[in-house]
Amino acid sequence: MTILDRSGFVTSEFKGPGDVSFNLVSRRDDRLLLIKVIMAKEELSPHVSRDMVNLTKVLKGSPMILVPSTPSLPYHDGVLYVSYGIPLLTFNTLFDHLIEEVPPLIYHGPGGFFVTLDGALLRQRREMMNISLGALAEAVGVTRKAVQMYEAGMGAVIDVALKMEEVVKTPLILPMDPFSYDDELQSIRDGLEAFHGMKKEVLEHLDSIGLEVLPTRRCPFDALARDKRELLLASVGIGPRGIRSKARDLTCISRITGGDSMVVVSDAVEVRKIDGTSIIKVSELRSTGDAKGLIRLIRERS
Repeated sequence: MTILDRSGFVTSEFKGPGDVSFNLVSRRDDRLLLIKVIMAKEELSPHVSRDMVNLTKVLKGSPMILVPSTPSLPYHDGVLYVSYGIPLLTFNTLFDHLIEEVPPLIYHGPGGFFVTLDGALLRQRREMMNISLGALAEAVGVTRKAVQMYEAGMGAVIDVALKMEEVVKTPLILPMDPFSYDDELQSIRDGLEAFHGMKKEVLEHLDSIGLEVLPTRRCPFDALARDKRELLLASVGIGPRGIRSKARDLTCISRITGGDSMVVVSDAVEVRKIDGTSIIKVSELRSTGDAKGLIRLIRERS
């Protein structure tokens, strides 16, 4: 790997192609990388990713997936992606980071492309310029709550971030670290593996349409699903007799949390709504292609 060699990494011989957990190992000082190179999106799989993660934990290293910059793959230069909790970037992004010393500023998350903001600096500049939360929110076209969350560290869509930089007259966007490994995202993936049948199908579908799914244990619901704007409480596979009490529990909790709630049931159930909770047939859920479509269906029904 010329890029790694030029930037001072010592690299093993390339192993592959094939169904291997990683293709090469690379080290520079205390930084150890296990790298998987893929040529097609289909080469990514949960078991390969788990093997990489387990190995890097034992070796105290970091996993990384590299892809070529090609129209056949849905990955853009200059963007940090995450696949099964593992950082994924193009060769060009790695070149820019290591050789040109230009780290990626954009990351891909549920719902689109985002940047990380220096929330403390944003708040400092806003208060120094005597700009209220409401005034900043109105200037950039978001809610006061959103500005509070940006100041607390929540990522922002690119247009909003640029507008905020313009208002407070200072750079706010922080560079991303391609060598970081996100344990939280991997734990979410691992959590989905504990479910089976209809429940697993539902949670994996929520994950596939761009929602971050957090399975729960010993709760009145089976999972939280969220993106940057929405929060959804979900229960799955409740029998006809249990729907009413489960829906009432979800309605009560969602009113406090400010999110939406749904119970996913078999197609044999004809109820569409109980209190403020939507009852969604599993076939209806399958037909939703993105998070916005699902939220729209839930709100129309609730």
